[in-house]
Amino acid sequence: MCTIMNDRFLFLKKFSHPVFKKCFKTLLFLSLLGIPLFIHLEKLPIRTWDESRLAINAYEMFHSGNWLVTTFEGTPDLWNTKPPLMIWLQVICMKIFGISELGLRLPSAIAGLLTGFLLMMFLRKWLKNFWPGLIASLILITSYGYVNVHVTRTGDYDSLLVLFLTAGAFSFYNYLESSSRKQLLFSGLFLCLGILTKGVHGLLFLPGLFIWVIVQKKVKSHLFNRNFLLTISGAILPALCYYAIREQLNPGYLNAVWQNEIMGRYFEVSEGNKGDIWFYYDMLGRHHYAYWFWLLPCGLIAGVFSSEVIIRKVTWFSFTIIVSYGLIISLSKTKLEWYEAPMFPFMAMLIAVFIYQLFILLKLSSIISGLYIINVMPYLFLFLLFYNPYQSTIDKVYFPKEFNWEINKYQISYFLKAALEGKHDIDKHILLYKGYNAHLLFYKYLLAEKGIDIAIKENPELKKGDSVIVSQPETDQHITERFEYETLLSESNLKI
Repeated sequence: MCTIMNDRFLFLKKFSHPVFKKCFKTLLFLSLLGIPLFIHLEKLPIRTWDESRLAINAYEMFHSGNWLVTTFEGTPDLWNTKPPLMIWLQVICMKIFGISELGLRLPSAIAGLLTGFLLMMFLRKWLKNFWPGLIASLILITSYGYVNVHVTRTGDYDSLLVLFLTAGAFSFYNYLESSSRKQLLFSGLFLCLGILTKGVHGLLFLPGLFIWVIVQKKVKSHLFNRNFLLTISGAILPALCYYAIREQLNPGYLNAVWQNEIMGRYFEVSEGNKGDIWFYYDMLGRHHYAYWFWLLPCGLIAGVFSSEVIIRKVTWFSFTIIVSYGLIISLSKTKLEWYEAPMFPFMAMLIAVFIYQLFILLKLSSIISGLYIINVMPYLFLFLLFYNPYQSTIDKVYFPKEFNWEINKYQISYFLKAALEGKHDIDKHILLYKGYNAHLLFYKYLLAEKGIDIAIKENPELKKGDSVIVSQPETDQHITERFEYETLLSESNLKI
C-alpha cells in the first residue's frame, strides 16, 4: 500500500514540474482559443458588403501589384476608403495559402488569437498568475459577437482593429505604471497600426486613455514631455503620409474619407444603419455578450472593493475604456453592431476579476482542501462555468449555419462555390442579379481563373439559347414574364 501511495506522489511531483506545467498551460491556451477561431473558417461563402468589398480589393491588388490605391472592378475605390493594412495582410495570406475564403479570413483569426494572448500576458504581468488571463481569454472567445461574422470569422477590419486598440491601451497602461520609453513606443506603434487599419476608428480609445491619465494624476509627468510628443507625432505621421500619397494618386480620396468615415457616419445616419442611444447596450445584453453580460456589475464591484491595489487599478482601467468608448459609439448617428467589438477584451477582463476571485476562494478553502489530495474544486468550477458557452461556440463554428433571412440570399453563393469544385457546369451562363454583387463577383473572378466564364448583369440583352441563372424573385419574374424558357435546374429559389 505504501509503495502505491509513493508512486502516486512521484507522479504528482513530475506533473508539477515547472517545465511540464508551462508546456501544459501553453498547449491548453492554444487549443482552447485556436479551435473556435480557425476551425471551418472557409465554410461560409463570402459575406456581402464589407467582406466582399475587401475580397475584391485584395484580389485586384494581388494581380495588379498596386499596394497603395485599392480598386474595385479596376477603378480606384472611393466607397471603401479605409487605409489598406488589412488588405495588405490578406494579399500576403493569399500568396501563401491561395486565393480563397481561408486566405481572406486568416488575418482576422490570427488577430483574434493574438488578442487573447495579449489578455493573457497583460493579466499575468500584473496579477502574477496564469489563471486570470486564461479566464479572460475564454470569456472573450465564448462571446457570441466576437467569434462571429464581421469580427474573427470573416475578412473584415474589426478583429485586427480590436487587436491594435487593445495592444495600444495595454502598452499605454504599462507606460504610465513604469515610465518605460519602450512601452510608450509600443503604444505609439499600435496607435499607428490602428489608424492604418480603420482610419479614424483607430483613434477612439484616446479619450478614455486621456481620462485614465487624469485619474492617475500623471498628465504633467507623462504627457507633457519630449518623448511623449515625439512618439505621438511618429505614430500619426505614417498615416498622414498614406492619406497624402493616396490623394496625389487618387484625387478626391480625402473628400471621400471625410464623407464616408466622419461626417457621413458620425453626424449622419449612413445607409440606414440607425439606432437609439441604448442600441449597443441592448445588443450586448441580448445577443453578443449574453452569456457574460450579467456578470459585469459583479466584476466591477468585486474589483473596486478588492483588497489588492493592482486589481482595483485594472478594474477601473477596464471600466474607463468601456464607458468612454461605449459613449462615443453610442452618440454616433450611424449604428453598426460590430462597432462594439473593441470593448469585448476589456469587458472580459472586468468579468475575469470576479471569476478569478471565486476561483481563489475555492482554491484556498481549508474545508475543501482537507477533503482531497488535490483540490480539484476550483478547476471543476471553471469547467462547469465555461462548458455551455464554449460548447455553443464550437457548435456555431463547426456547423456554421445561415440565419433564416439569409438562406435565400446566399444560396447563389453556395451554388457558385460548388461550381468552383466542379459540381456544376455553368460556363457561358449569365447570372441575372439585381443589387450589390461584390460577394458574387469574387467567385466570378475565381471561376474565370479555371476557364469558366460567367457574366453577372442586372439588365442583360438576352437572346435565344442563353442559359440564365436567377436566384431572386424579381429576376425570376423578369424571365417568366418576358420569355419562353425551359427550366434546366431548380433548387429552392435558384433556377437555371
